[in-house]
Amino acid sequence: MIVLWPVSSQAQIFHPQAGSSSLFNAHGGSVEFQAPGYNGSVGAGVIDGSLVFGEVLRTQFHGYSLTAGDDVLPFNLPTDVFVNDHYFFGKGLGVAKKSGRMDFAAFGGATSLALGAPYFSAARAKQPFGLFFAQFQQSPQLRFVIRTIASEKQTVLMGMEWSPRKWLSYSFSGGRGADTPYLANAVTIERGKLTFKAAYISADQNFQRIGTQSTPLVSEPIKDNLYLGLRPLPNFSFSLSRQNVLSPLTADQPSLEGTIHQLGANTILYGVRLTANLYQSRVSAKDAVGYAFSADRTLGRRLDAGFDFYKSKSRGDFANQSMSAHLREVITQSFSLTEYVTRSGGQTAFNLGGELRLSNRFSISLSHETAYLPFRVTTGGGPFTHVYNLSLQFRPFGNLQLAASTNVAPDGKIRYTTSAGDYLYRSSGLQSDGVLSLKIAKYVVLGKVVDAAGAGIAGVALQIDGQMVFSDSRGQFLVRFTKRKKVNFKVSLDDFLTATPYTIITAPASAETAPEEQAIPLTIVLQRTSDISRFRLPQ
Repeated sequence: MIVLWPVSSQAQIFHPQAGSSSLFNAHGGSVEFQAPGYNGSVGAGVIDGSLVFGEVLRTQFHGYSLTAGDDVLPFNLPTDVFVNDHYFFGKGLGVAKKSGRMDFAAFGGATSLALGAPYFSAARAKQPFGLFFAQFQQSPQLRFVIRTIASEKQTVLMGMEWSPRKWLSYSFSGGRGADTPYLANAVTIERGKLTFKAAYISADQNFQRIGTQSTPLVSEPIKDNLYLGLRPLPNFSFSLSRQNVLSPLTADQPSLEGTIHQLGANTILYGVRLTANLYQSRVSAKDAVGYAFSADRTLGRRLDAGFDFYKSKSRGDFANQSMSAHLREVITQSFSLTEYVTRSGGQTAFNLGGELRLSNRFSISLSHETAYLPFRVTTGGGPFTHVYNLSLQFRPFGNLQLAASTNVAPDGKIRYTTSAGDYLYRSSGLQSDGVLSLKIAKYVVLGKVVDAAGAGIAGVALQIDGQMVFSDSRGQFLVRFTKRKKVNFKVSLDDFLTATPYTIITAPASAETAPEEQAIPLTIVLQRTSDISRFRLPQ
């Protein structure tokens, strides 16, 4: 820390955090710092009995952006019109520069395995690699890109994007990914009430963007993909889509190919928000059909009621069906209750939760739910269990924040997470007018990740415009940006810090940055799933 405290700095902000968690099986802490000209973080802790470290330092030097340590490296192509959030983790040294119409980035080091908890992050170096990415803006309508990676297998991909009109664009990508041929074409039309996307991707089941066995397993579009969205009326819209995807099972096995069709509609009738979706999919020659319907209405200032229905049927299997209803009551400005009734698998569950905020310095929330835990043995009570999740937050003075929460683990046991954090400020060498030169990006995307009962979920991985962020112990998240813009938003289900699997109930595909004091918090709703394939047990 002494090295990171130069006398010449005019102002510095430090954000120390520390905690202990039996849910993440992680105990440690970190310090994030920001000052004129540089920012970064250092962290250390014990995960599964092993000591791990994480560090990153970013600075500017004569117009070059320099990075040392752990970094999230985006890897997108112009033809990624359906999935635009490919990335991987790296540990090493990086340099990037934007100069006129030319952008480039280089990074050398090793791919890494991300580890940690909401209060600190770390990574373990895996396999060596080097990359060079470049982009050239020939004109406002035409740009070219190149993506090269040298590792166990070689990747050389080139692409272009041509936008003859503001509402029309055509893109092309081709080359080899991990020594496998790749070719893609895509077209996008965005006109007020109409959105149309189409792409055709030629690649075999061994295609990967990064040819190492330690990178995230990310699904890839393949063959023909179509999307049509129409909004003929201000309060009515519908969409139709067809997607072919390659979904990797393990790093050393060919990916599994699947086809998904979806038909959806949204409308508002007499104040009731209605959503309906029909799904049809085929994976490994096995067909499945699913239906989803939801209705939600605000009743005055203090009540909000909703209903959800889900049903799915695979050929040769029994149909799965669930219904749920919720009622949220705002008793006072600082106290609310939520009742939730679920009917699934022949069983009915009643959940009760609420939130109490006595002041800006103290808040408590309690939720009750029935969880399905397939790894819980019969002698321990079977897969269904009733659990209470408790969340506490306390700010005794200044910016010091203490937090504690409980969650149910896949074995049915209650796990805890406790953490403490603070903001520390330092200034020196200030001018007589006392003005600090430190600038903090004022535009943000913020929100909260909750379950169906409204309780916050910790450790949820979110990709926001290429940045990876995790929800804290209360389910909250915040990312800063230097300007107002529209950003991509995705819940990354395979990168959660917890082993508990979830499915997405509601989550936006994009978000708008806004000044922090004007930002409207996003709400992401997840639900625990009984799909065993989604479980990632601790090693």
